[in-house]
Amino acid sequence: MKTHILCLGDSNTHGYCADPKDNADGGIRFNEDERWTCRLQTALGDKYLVTEEGLSGRTTVFADPIHESMDALSVAYPLLKSHEVIDLLIIMLGTNDVKERFNANAACIGAGMERLIQKCKTVDCWGGKEPNILVVAPPRIKEGFHDEVMGDGCVEKSKGVAGWYKIIAERNNVHFLDAEGCEFNQIDFMHLTRKGHAQLAEKLAEMEKRRGESRKARAKTGMPVVSLVGYTNVGKSSLMNALCGPSVAEADMLFATLDPTSRKLVLPSGMAVLLVDTVGFVSRLPHNLVEAFKSTLEEAAWSDVIVRVADAGDDQREEQLAITDEVLDGLDCADIPRLTVYNKCDKPNALNFDPDILLTSAKTGYGLDALLKKLDELLSDRVHTIRVLLPYDKLGLAAPMRERGSVQVEEYREDGLYLEGIVKTEDLHYFEGYLV
Repeated sequence: MKTHILCLGDSNTHGYCADPKDNADGGIRFNEDERWTCRLQTALGDKYLVTEEGLSGRTTVFADPIHESMDALSVAYPLLKSHEVIDLLIIMLGTNDVKERFNANAACIGAGMERLIQKCKTVDCWGGKEPNILVVAPPRIKEGFHDEVMGDGCVEKSKGVAGWYKIIAERNNVHFLDAEGCEFNQIDFMHLTRKGHAQLAEKLAEMEKRRGESRKARAKTGMPVVSLVGYTNVGKSSLMNALCGPSVAEADMLFATLDPTSRKLVLPSGMAVLLVDTVGFVSRLPHNLVEAFKSTLEEAAWSDVIVRVADAGDDQREEQLAITDEVLDGLDCADIPRLTVYNKCDKPNALNFDPDILLTSAKTGYGLDALLKKLDELLSDRVHTIRVLLPYDKLGLAAPMRERGSVQVEEYREDGLYLEGIVKTEDLHYFEGYLV
C-alpha cells in the first residue's frame, strides 16, 4: 500500500482563496495544481497518497454556537476511521480558535490541540503501528486584519499559538512545524496565497523526505540515531569517546570532525543506538566551508534524539545554544526531542541550577550515567524485555536480539534455546509464537 498522509485542517487546508485574481480559475477555492495538499502529493510522488480533510471554520475542540460540528474533536473518531490506514496525520488548526466568541487565549488553544492529539492517538486507524502525528502551527494572522464576526483580539492571540504548539508537541512526542513565513494574502490577512500554498507544501515535502532518509539510516543499522550537536571545542568528540571508547580524533581546532562520525552505543536498557558526532558550530564560518557545514549538519535531521552540547565553563554557552537551536529549526529539526548537556563541568565556574540540563565531564566520567539513563527514557517506547524459547530449527530468529538488542540470559534446553533480553519494538513480531 501507499504511504497514506491525512491532512486535517480548516479553510487553509480546504484551499479557500480570498483573492480570485490569485487563483488560476478565478474562483474562491484554489485548484488541484495550487492547494498545498495537492502540491505535497506531487512532490512526494506516487508512492504516497495525500488526502485532504479541510473545512472552513474548523477548530480543535471548541464547539461553535453558530455552525454545528465545527470542532475536530467531536468528529475525530469517524473521520480518522473512514481514512484508515493512516501513516501520518497532519493537523493544521488554530486560526479559528482565536475567535472572540470562544474566549480562549493562546495557552487554552494549545490545551485544545493537546486534547485533540490525545484523542487521535486512541483511534484505531494506524494499522497496528505507533500513532504518527505532525502538528503544524498556522502562520500568524497579520496586522490589518479585521472581521466583525471573528471579533477582537485575534491578531494578538494568534501570535502565541505556535509557541504553545511546540511545547505541546514535545510533551506528547509528536512532530512539529511552524508554518510562519508561508505567505498570507493582503485582503483578509489570514489565508494562504497561491505562493503560500507552494511554500507550505515545500516545507512539508522536505520534512517527509528527511524522515524517509532517517528511516533508511535506521534500516541500515537497525538502531535509533542520537546526534551530538554544538559549537566546536565543547568536547563532543571527547564525550563520544567517553561513552563509546576511544577512536574519534580529539582536537582543539576548527572542524576537527568535518565528516560526521558514527559509533554504536549500548544504553543501560540494552538498547543499541547510533551515536553521531556532527560538525561543530563556529561563530564566523569561512565562506568556502558553508556548504560542507550545512550538508554535514543535516545528519541531525535524521536523528531520533539531538543532544545539544555546550562548554559548562563558557560564559557564552546560553547564547551559543540559542544559535544552535535557530540553525536546527532551520533544518526542520524542531520536532526532534532534545537534551541539553553542559560538558567540561570539572572546569572552574561550571555552575548550573537548571534541573533540565545535564552536567557531564568526559574527562572524569561525571554525569555520563545520568545522560545514558535520560536517553533510555526518551527512547523507551522503542524496546521491550522478553523471554522466548526458540526451537533448534528456528535459531536464526535470535539474530534481531543479538544484533539490535541485547541478550541477558541464554540457555540451551532440551526443547530449544531459551533467551531473555531486549528487542526493538519493530523486531517484536519475529518472536510471536515463541514467547514464554
